[in-house]
Amino acid sequence: MEKLFLRMLLLLLAVLLCTSTFVACNSSSNPQNEITVTDSETDEESTSEESSTNGEESTTEAEDPVNLIPLVAGKVAVVSIIYPSSYADYEYQAAQKLYNFILDNTGVRPQMMRDTETPAADVIEILVGNTNRTHEVFQSRSLDVGTYVLQYTGGSIVVNGSFDDALGYAVNAFLTGIQEYGMKEEGVLSVPDLVMQFAYMAPLSANHFSFGNASFQSLTNCGEGCYMLYFDRASVSDFSAFYGALLQNGMEKHEEPRMMMGSENNYYASCTNETTAVTMILSTHNGQARVFVEPKDNNGYFAYVNDNKAKVCEPLFMQIGTGVDSGMCYIFRFDNGDFFIVDGGFDDSSSDYGHLKSCQRIVDTLTKYAPNPNDIRVVGWLSTHPHIDHMGALRYFANNYRDYPNITVENVMYNHYSPGVLEEAELSSVESKYEESAKKLLKNGATIHRSHTGQVMEFGENAKLEIIYTHEMRMAAQTLTSGNGMSIVMRFTVEGQTFLITGDTTTKSNRVMEAMYGSLLKSDFYQTPHHGYGGNTNTLAGLVDPTWLLWPCNDTRYAIVKDFDHNAFFFGSSSHVQAAFIANNQTFVFQLPFHGTNYTVTQNASAS
Repeated sequence: MEKLFLRMLLLLLAVLLCTSTFVACNSSSNPQNEITVTDSETDEESTSEESSTNGEESTTEAEDPVNLIPLVAGKVAVVSIIYPSSYADYEYQAAQKLYNFILDNTGVRPQMMRDTETPAADVIEILVGNTNRTHEVFQSRSLDVGTYVLQYTGGSIVVNGSFDDALGYAVNAFLTGIQEYGMKEEGVLSVPDLVMQFAYMAPLSANHFSFGNASFQSLTNCGEGCYMLYFDRASVSDFSAFYGALLQNGMEKHEEPRMMMGSENNYYASCTNETTAVTMILSTHNGQARVFVEPKDNNGYFAYVNDNKAKVCEPLFMQIGTGVDSGMCYIFRFDNGDFFIVDGGFDDSSSDYGHLKSCQRIVDTLTKYAPNPNDIRVVGWLSTHPHIDHMGALRYFANNYRDYPNITVENVMYNHYSPGVLEEAELSSVESKYEESAKKLLKNGATIHRSHTGQVMEFGENAKLEIIYTHEMRMAAQTLTSGNGMSIVMRFTVEGQTFLITGDTTTKSNRVMEAMYGSLLKSDFYQTPHHGYGGNTNTLAGLVDPTWLLWPCNDTRYAIVKDFDHNAFFFGSSSHVQAAFIANNQTFVFQLPFHGTNYTVTQNASAS
């Protein structure tokens, strides 16, 4: 009965698809965050499973979802890629991306031409952007803001968006459909039309694009179904109007509007419904507002609950050195016995740095200082940015310790997967894949937290974490040129003392924080950015005005970088720095609250 219903449903879809003059994708039609997998595909998987169980080849004929649209057949291109004669750069680039994909996967060069040229007969036209053959309803001016169209209609494939980024999303969805559900083999390339019928759409609705009287500037794909809307000339009243509009449109408050770090310059709030989370940030010093819209399930922050408040031990803070000029690892032990790790150092399997055993040292440290070494709870593991000397240990842990019975990692926090940013920052394929390893921890009950500026998490009774900067605070205003520019900056407050941890943040990022927070950046501990190489500004250092410095490098590097101009404040007459703790190949354990002398430092065992 179920298969009969399925056949009828698929037939109906096919008929609707062929007879409809046009059907535009929009946010109300499919707010899902992935291409829909049809029931027939599920049936095929189960059939395959049954045949392997029985040890016999199944004789059940696989059902075709609807129709496969050929792009290349018999090593011959059967499509022509058409772009406007008076094209915008983004339209030509989108057409070129399609062309390169077909060529790279088949070795066949499809036709690619302007809409004033005549393609070969009997080919399917892929209309990219606002061509003169694109129906009026599919022109960008006719599409709702933030939507795109990806349709097979009238013998042509229409690929367009309401503006440049939206067209890019349409192309990406088209290529994803080929890779995941189409046919790709030697001399053959095709895409199922059903993929386009249920193409991916951002979880956006029309009210997301109106931020009071502010001016909408751009929409950026931040990856994993998260989109950032950027507004200019925004005010506090605009922020309040947007928040109120979300509530009126059926969303529920998750965090009411509040000032970030008590600053009247900066406001934060978040709302959710059953499927979507919305985070809004306003920085009034420059009138910029950023709104993040993402699937709720992709952001564990909205589900986090501080449910372990019993005090069982003395809080500690640890700096674990790698023994080289880079690498970084910090560990907090809260008074409830939970741990929080920032970065971690290198990958133990690295051919160059594996001998440092960064991950092994983390495991040994957790075991040594856990109230119960048989039940170690890592309530959070945050990676500042995707470089091997910061995220490598997390990768090794995910690959080798995720089934370790004594340690449970409950939450993994990072913000690395903006596709365009990874490309702009020219991160290597190795570095950009580290978050994929982290996701392996999901299978063991961990949740992934996308970090946004303004988020606050509490641990135990006297500990909290504030995310005070993420790279999106520069996006749309400035271009990122390095992976270091993606660094998350955070401030922990434990037993009344503050720890400003910067990762490898850059000068441009720090200038944003200077303008946002000013003297509110004052902290007891300050981790020098980028191991002292660069990134720090003397203005930022003066605003933080630390008592103690954390310097994640060895003595050799410290002797060089301490004299750099950007570190001059630390050694000037205005500085209140009492001590700089150079990581070296040592483990520092600070008792909290720290008074300047209540700490221990031990030499790490030499790694073979």
